[in-house]
Amino acid sequence: MREPIDLEWLDRFDAGLDGASHGARAAAAEQLVAWAGDPQLQDAARPGDLMLRAAFQLSQAGDQEGALAHALSASELGISHGADPRAFAVELLFGLERPEEAKELSEDVRRSRPDEPETYWTMATIWESRGEAVQALAWFNRGIALVEDSDGPPADLGLLCAGRWRVRQSLGHAPDELDEMGMGFEAAVADHQDGL
Repeated sequence: MREPIDLEWLDRFDAGLDGASHGARAAAAEQLVAWAGDPQLQDAARPGDLMLRAAFQLSQAGDQEGALAHALSASELGISHGADPRAFAVELLFGLERPEEAKELSEDVRRSRPDEPETYWTMATIWESRGEAVQALAWFNRGIALVEDSDGPPADLGLLCAGRWRVRQSLGHAPDELDEMGMGFEAAVADHQDGL
């Protein structure tokens, strides 16, 4: 019988594959899928968590189609926490030069009103990286609204505000109150890093 799998265990598993060959990563993904299909009562990680890690390993191995399939499976199975796996699938679809499918899936994610701020940050940065500042700004704004409505962690709000300010700068906007919050968050992070 294998040992119980939790998210920390998965982090160590991923770290152990740093610098690994494509073949090793593909084999690791295959093992993760097998474990996801045979969950144990003592596991703290959900099958979707394992499928999402498998998707990541396949993407690193150069198998973007396989990664996409596993990311979508992770979404169906559900994960413990973090960005909706469909956000990763959107990124993969763009990478596969299937923009219409990516946009459709992005819209599906938006309509589902995710409850994880990380999903909004991830979706915003995907659009930002594509030079789609207006789309990115909309995702940052939705994430900020979620955190404010749910009284979420200040760090989540700060991160989203910092991203919002970065995009608004690119659009030529003057800073508002939320942007100033983002600037303050970035300054606090820089001070913390300087103190390490």
